[in-house]
Amino acid sequence: PPLPPVPRGALGTRDPRRKEEPTDLSPEEVEAWLAALPELARGPARKGPWKGRRFPVRDWFALAWETGLRPSTLAALEVPRHYTRGAAQLRLSKDIDKVRFARPVPLTARARAILDRHAPEAGLIFGPSAGDLRLYIKPAAEAAGLPPAKVATLSPYDLRHARATDLVDQTGDLAGPAYLLGHRQVTTTNRYARGRLRHAEETLKRLDPGTSSGEDTGEPGS
Repeated sequence: PPLPPVPRGALGTRDPRRKEEPTDLSPEEVEAWLAALPELARGPARKGPWKGRRFPVRDWFALAWETGLRPSTLAALEVPRHYTRGAAQLRLSKDIDKVRFARPVPLTARARAILDRHAPEAGLIFGPSAGDLRLYIKPAAEAAGLPPAKVATLSPYDLRHARATDLVDQTGDLAGPAYLLGHRQVTTTNRYARGRLRHAEETLKRLDPGTSSGEDTGEPGS
C-alpha cells in the first residue's frame, strides 16, 4: 500500500545508507575549512528570504560550527520568535528541534555577530539555502589542505559532531555540551567523549615531542 512521506526530523531508526561514522575534524581543520569557503553563494537564491540575493555560505557554516545546531534548526530560525538583534541567546521552540527540546541557548560572540549581520526585521533568518550547500564543501576542504579521506566524506552535519567533540574535549564536561546540542540525556553526549587517534597522538606528544602523527586513513577513530 502507498505510505505517507516521513516528515523531516521524525524520530526513528538511523538510515542504513548514511555513513557509519562522522568525519572527525579538529578545531584547526574546521577553521581552515571555513576560511576556504566562499563568502557568498555563486548564484542567487531562488527561494526563501534570500530569493534574488546571494546566500552567505561561509557565515552559515560558521554559525553551524559555533552553535552545534542541526542544519534543519538553523534553517527554521525566525526573528523575533527565536532571535532579536543584540540578544545573548536563541530561544528555540520545540517545533524546530528534532527531539522537541524547547530551550534558551547561549551564544558565542561570533555567533551573535553572524546573526546580527543577517537577521531581518521579521521572518526567517536563513530559511532554505541558495541551493545544495554540499557543492561548496569539497572544493573548500581541498583548498584547506584536509586529508583526501576527509574531503571524500565531509558533510554539513559533521560540523555538529566536530563541535560536540570539541566542547567535551575543552571542558571535560557532559552536562553543558548536552544542553547546548539539545541532548536530553548526557549518555547521548557521552559518545563524543570516546578516544580518537588524534587524542592518542596529542597525549604521546606531551610525553615525547618527537612522536610523529600517522597518516589519516579516514577509518573510524582516526
